[in-house]
Amino acid sequence: IASSRSTSTRSDATSAALQQAHAYIVYQLLSIRTKRDLLLIDDTQSKLASRETKIRAKEADFVSETGAKDPKVAETKIKKQRARVYPGLVKVYDGIVLNLEQMRDLEAVEQDGDLAATVEARIAFVKASRALYISRSYALVDQFPSALSLNSRGKLYAREARSLADSLDTDDYEDVDFVGDLLALSASEFDQLDKDLAADSERAGHDWYAATGGKVDVEPEDLEVEGMDLEGGKKVKKEAFYDIAYSYVAAFDIDAIARKAGLAPELAPVVQEDVKMAVEEEVEVEQQSTPKKGWGFGLFGRR
Repeated sequence: IASSRSTSTRSDATSAALQQAHAYIVYQLLSIRTKRDLLLIDDTQSKLASRETKIRAKEADFVSETGAKDPKVAETKIKKQRARVYPGLVKVYDGIVLNLEQMRDLEAVEQDGDLAATVEARIAFVKASRALYISRSYALVDQFPSALSLNSRGKLYAREARSLADSLDTDDYEDVDFVGDLLALSASEFDQLDKDLAADSERAGHDWYAATGGKVDVEPEDLEVEGMDLEGGKKVKKEAFYDIAYSYVAAFDIDAIARKAGLAPELAPVVQEDVKMAVEEEVEVEQQSTPKKGWGFGLFGRR
């Protein structure tokens, strides 16, 4: 018995050490994946910025040479570049969120309060950045209500991340921080994120206003205000309101009830015969359309 107890104790200690080593390796793996994705995002953003700079410089050279200026040409090219890049960035952000959520669910991370709070703050920060690019993607296709809604959600995530980061002591988790250089929870990072969200919200609001007819050269009486709702679409015709009491009373044949009560004169024989024939035809049609019921789901034809 004593030997079995000692064996079980040694096996428990060995399994605990193996679990801790496994959690450490998984944490390292998820950290490396997150760092790889963050580096990919930084590289993609820098390439996109350089392409936009080249497009604007080329358009400026064309204007200086020819004197013809059309700002829509450069903006259209830039929108095409962004339309190709933004969906890919959103997918990469999805991968980062998945890695961080798996990291948060590790038992070793859950047992460390500061590390768990750090991971939660980074999840909220990445979700805010992802909402920013999804909002920009919707704005590119003129879906301004969805863009503004996603922008507001990104502001909520950014506020959550800032509140979590303010309660942390960076010196405590500096040794176990593998992506701190790329995903730093600093005040400057939060300020830049808030600035980007505010700028995109203002730009989407102006674009939405311009797209829905808010132009200076249009007279107020020329605007189709009556045919628009608050969401910028056509006003939907509402269904008529039905009086419940009237519908209940109209469901019954008041004239027939009055005749049975002797309060109304009887119908002429010809009219009564026509009514009788119509009722018989209706009953006959109902009998033909009614499915037969019986044993075996009506197979035997018994009613």
